[in-house]
Amino acid sequence: MSRQLDTEKALDLYRQGQERLGVHAKTVAYMSVMSTRPSEIMRDPERFTRELHAQLADLRGRSRSLAVALYQLLRLIWTGRVLDDGYGTRWSRGDLWDQLYEGAGLEKPQRGGVPAEVDNDPGPWTGGDDFDRDTTRDLVTIVVTEKIKQAQRDPQRKSADADALTLESLDELDGLLEEIATSVQGPVQKLIADGGREAIVTSAQQDRRALRWMRVPSSGTACGFCLMVASRGAVYASEKSGGGIKGGEFHPNCQCVTAPIFSNKYQDPDAVKQAKKLWKDSKAASVQDFNRYIDTLRKGERT
Repeated sequence: MSRQLDTEKALDLYRQGQERLGVHAKTVAYMSVMSTRPSEIMRDPERFTRELHAQLADLRGRSRSLAVALYQLLRLIWTGRVLDDGYGTRWSRGDLWDQLYEGAGLEKPQRGGVPAEVDNDPGPWTGGDDFDRDTTRDLVTIVVTEKIKQAQRDPQRKSADADALTLESLDELDGLLEEIATSVQGPVQKLIADGGREAIVTSAQQDRRALRWMRVPSSGTACGFCLMVASRGAVYASEKSGGGIKGGEFHPNCQCVTAPIFSNKYQDPDAVKQAKKLWKDSKAASVQDFNRYIDTLRKGERT
């Protein structure tokens, strides 16, 4: 039972850490747009991409590092061993807990300890991340520049005595920047969270001791689709496993996390148990039916 309690605790800390990184990522994206004039973005979009990418790459790296700490800790809890990280790190249980507490922004209750036994199989994450500048360009810069171009063509933004908006006149439209900055926050949050999700899923697919992985939803805020996928439990061994439903599909602002399974003696986390109960109680025949059921429940709770 203690292993299950430790698993729940680790997942809770991990979620808190990923949520903090998501908020930070959204702030970075928002401020990058709000602090740069549209004319400057259009004049040198590559510079805008380069400066934003450096910040996002750091956050995504932290997301992956936090995911590795969770993966190693759950592996240690259930198998008594960790994976070789490729750098000769001597992980202990206390070290891994410390990383999760630190990621969640909480005081570290313990440190150090006896180094864990290591399986020499190389950790799947040692190959690095494929997040490059093109991703930032496609996800943010192109979206931003297209919205600026659209604003130039928008007759609603033109003054009565002007034939067309110039980039310089767009510089004065705070509402435009606010609109653009807000539009990229969700996708950027997803990009950072996906760094951790991908690290865990890839590891679970390649690690000989990992059986499967599951999606753990955010209690109280997860949408119907996320709850439906989570309600399947630990059935995912590949991206398309589990009856054809892609457990790896996530949307902007999604707070779901992924968790590896190392023993058939595990119990579902509370959030997964709740998702299973909701799905069963709904008697839904489709995602649309289930979404309506969840919306009705939450409206009743708010009332």
